[in-house]
Amino acid sequence: MNGAEWVLHNSSWLARISRAFIPEIDAFGRCLAERMLPAFSSIGHEADLVEKATYDALGAWAQEYDDPARDCQQAFDKGISFMMMMRDIQQGTINLFAAGLYHLCAQQLLLMYRRSGGRMFKQLDEKKVIEQLLKAGIPLKSFRSWKRVNELRLLANAVKHGDGRSCSELKELRPDLFVSPLDRDLGNAGRCRGIPVEQPVLGQGIYLDQGQFESYVECVKEFWQELASALDAASR
Repeated sequence: MNGAEWVLHNSSWLARISRAFIPEIDAFGRCLAERMLPAFSSIGHEADLVEKATYDALGAWAQEYDDPARDCQQAFDKGISFMMMMRDIQQGTINLFAAGLYHLCAQQLLLMYRRSGGRMFKQLDEKKVIEQLLKAGIPLKSFRSWKRVNELRLLANAVKHGDGRSCSELKELRPDLFVSPLDRDLGNAGRCRGIPVEQPVLGQGIYLDQGQFESYVECVKEFWQELASALDAASR
């Protein structure tokens, strides 16, 4: 089966897209808001507990040599450090979900290719599948969702690798994603342009918010809807 034939070979993929792929994307997207982010809702309270536990431990250890003012400052610093670290991890979780969203979509494309009889390549990735879809006359790059899906691809690569080609391209398209909430509030967006993106998995350098993530989820769902319509039209 050549590259143009495999994609039109099995019309059952139209049902698979609507019954499996889109619901999978939807469930993955909802998991962030409904299951992951609520775990960070008590960070402030947890920081208070860390501060109190630290203060109590310092007092018990020092006994008569205790300096309450010093202990209070150290305990406060410990609580603040804990809260900042957890805020970074919360941001990193959103970043990671965005990377996962793109790779889920890519894996769905690979599954569709393999299960439809596509066996042209020993080493397969979504770029080759997209190339075959284009050769089959499926106008992916004219889809309304295509620009945002490609943007999500760049974001996924930037989250995984930090600075690099994808990160540089994304900075041109979406410089707002590289401005921290604090710098945004202070009007310091320009200051962020020269800051290296080194640990986006730990919430540093890339600052995707929940609403932006959810807009990518809707975009990927729209991509599959557009692809289903194109496959249906091409198979007639």
